[in-house]
Amino acid sequence: MTHTVVGDDATQIAENAMVQMTAYGVPPNPENFLVWYTYVSKSDPDICHRIDRMLADRKTFDEEAYNSLYMR
Repeated sequence: MTHTVVGDDATQIAENAMVQMTAYGVPPNPENFLVWYTYVSKSDPDICHRIDRMLADRKTFDEEAYNSLYMR
């Protein structure tokens, strides 16, 4: 997950990541934030695909899901 975003764009992505984490009941720890920041910034197609699939399948974002996404 390497993608550099600076300034206002980074702030907007961070804010959107927190909004989505709150909406899906995702605990706001650093690992989860990294995953959701990556998702919102669309900087890792694999992470985006996995989260999109989980959302479409209405899967729960539990600790196992968090760990799996983070380890990718």
